[in-house]
Amino acid sequence: VSESDMSGYGSIEPVSAPRDRRNRVVVALLAAVVAVVALGCIVATRSMEPEAQELLQQPLPFKQAGDDTQSLVIIKPPPLPVPWSPPDTLWMYWGPLVDKRTYGSGQAVRAIVKMGNIAGGEYRDPHFLKDLKHESFRDLTLTCCSTLLFPPLKHGFPLYKANGRMQHRVSRYVANGNTMIFTAGGLISSLFINRIFHYKLEPVKGNYSPGPFPKYTYNKLPKQIAALNDVMRQEGIEVTVIHKFSLPVGTTIFYASPGGSPFFQIKYCEIMNPKRGEPPVKVTPPYCKKWAKKGRKCACGLIIYLGYDFQDRSNAKWNKALRASLELGIGKPE
Repeated sequence: VSESDMSGYGSIEPVSAPRDRRNRVVVALLAAVVAVVALGCIVATRSMEPEAQELLQQPLPFKQAGDDTQSLVIIKPPPLPVPWSPPDTLWMYWGPLVDKRTYGSGQAVRAIVKMGNIAGGEYRDPHFLKDLKHESFRDLTLTCCSTLLFPPLKHGFPLYKANGRMQHRVSRYVANGNTMIFTAGGLISSLFINRIFHYKLEPVKGNYSPGPFPKYTYNKLPKQIAALNDVMRQEGIEVTVIHKFSLPVGTTIFYASPGGSPFFQIKYCEIMNPKRGEPPVKVTPPYCKKWAKKGRKCACGLIIYLGYDFQDRSNAKWNKALRASLELGIGKPE
């Protein structure tokens, strides 16, 4: 067989031309359909009522809670909680009698009330008082409505001469409408209160009460205390309880067991001495109305005792109680 005879075998005629024509026809039909649909949408939009066109142009509103009329559900998140911060009128005793070690009770109280910044290897704050003889405390005694917090006094208490100038300065600070808060460091806090304010606070028998200490609902409690836990508990031997029968007239008990109370406040009042140049005179609060009728009005403040030692700074119940006591000192006591 010659090459000329085999030239017709194995050759294929091109068939792409008819397929390309079919594709072009399909594309043309699709374009026509799209054009017809678009034209229909334009005609429908132009034929709508003006009110309907305005509704389409308005953004979809947020859906409020409990509203099922909207199709779009967008609920605004609740506001973030505001972190707690100490009152601007808070001062704290930060003298040598406080345990300032890293895990000491003084550092625990300082951290709970969020005072002080580290500087020069120690915590410093403009509202720290290192000595009650300082002129800053003298100035505070002449003004109203501040709070002085004492962390647990682990190394003794400020010892001033009975009926001396400093003793009258400390008592006058409270009587001038201010608040003094003592956290327990064993018996030292109660001894300091007795010496300065001439009370006779005594611990319960054996200096230990196992608790628990339910909220003392026989009194009308301040709202800050009413919001706390219903029961406070003894933590080892860290809660120093004062015998209820040794509490003076004018005491508001917040928590108590049958024998004593670990958390209370005392209303302390003074009147001016009729003898010129003599220090003010201590007055029992119920007699203030009687003295007011005679033209000698009482000046009163608060002494708050919180019997927890704060060695365990993670105890949330007592931490909240401390912060609540700070809020009791805001404003002039009634």
